[in-house]
Order: sequence, then C-alpha cells, then structure tokens
Amino acid sequence: MKKLLAILILTAIVFLPGCPKKENQPPVVQKASGLEGIVETTTGTFTWSGDDPDGTIKKYECRKDGLIWEDVALQTTYTWNDYTSGAHTFEVRAIDDKNAFSKYCCVELHLYKTDDSGGGWTIHDGRHLGRRL
Repeated sequence: MKKLLAILILTAIVFLPGCPKKENQPPVVQKASGLEGIVETTTGTFTWSGDDPDGTIKKYECRKDGLIWEDVALQTTYTWNDYTSGAHTFEVRAIDDKNAFSKYCCVELHLYKTDDSGGGWTIHDGRHLGRRL
C-alpha cells in the first residue's frame, strides 16, 4: 500500500504541473522601404514591418548613428530630417509583450557633398565617385 501511495504521489508531482512552458520567441523586424546606399538628399523616410510569432509587439524603438534608442510607440515609419554629409546608420527594433527584443534592422546610407572643384562628388570616406554634376 505504501508503495502504491508513493507511486501516486510521484505521478502527481510529475504530471500535475503540466507541460513545460514554451520559451518566448522574440519579434522580427524587416525593412519595407527607405533610403539606402549613396543618397543625394538630407531627409529620409524609413518604413518597416514587424511580427511577433507568439504574442504582440508592444513598441518599436529607433536610433540614428548608434546613439540613444528612441521610443516611437507602434509607428512603422520614421522621417529623419537634416542629416549631415557623410556616413549614417538608421536602426529599428521591436519589443514584444514579454519584453523580448528583436534583432535590429539596420540601414546604412552615405550623403554625398559636392567637392571643392565643383566637378564631381565624394562620399564620407573620401573616395571620388567620378560623376560630373
């Protein structure tokens, strides 16, 4: 009888808590549109989409040039105005309802400026692109 009771208690301990809970999967962010590469404008609008396979996205965050992450709520578009000549990065990430972070989506762009001779243009690292304006 004691053996049967021990088996019942052991069985209850193993099976009553239920199945192990699934680990939370982080959300995923993908670029939808926006500037990338060598650009000629000082304003860029970036759009993205996000998905959380096992929950909901709580918010998105963006950062420019590796600085501070900015909360943009559930917006999926951001306009960056007046960036300077040179190399820049724009990054976006999602945070889900269980506070998991997505890998961030990164866009790299180079705003060119006219060189001193007025005959061509260069990008941030100084390479001459050989294009006449």
